[in-house]
Amino acid sequence: MAADAGLRAVVLTAVEGRPLHGMTLPSDEERRVFRAVGELAARIHASPLPPAAPGTAPVVPYAKLGRHLEGAAAASEAG
Repeated sequence: MAADAGLRAVVLTAVEGRPLHGMTLPSDEERRVFRAVGELAARIHASPLPPAAPGTAPVVPYAKLGRHLEGAAAASEAG
C-alpha cells in the first residue's frame, strides 16, 4: 500500500473474497465475518495518515464521516 498526498492518490492491495451485500449467512458465520471486517477496519484506522505536502494543510479524512453522522442524526430525529 502506498499514498501520495500531493497526487491525492492511494494504492491498495485487493483483499480476497466476495461482496456481502444481499447475502444471508448463518448466525455463527455472520459473527465471524463481522469480526473479520471489524479487525480489518481497526487496522485501517490505526494506519498513519500520509504526511501533508509541503505548504499545504494536513489531510483530514473526517468530512465524509461528519456527513454520515449528520444524516444519521436527521434520520433518528425524523423517526
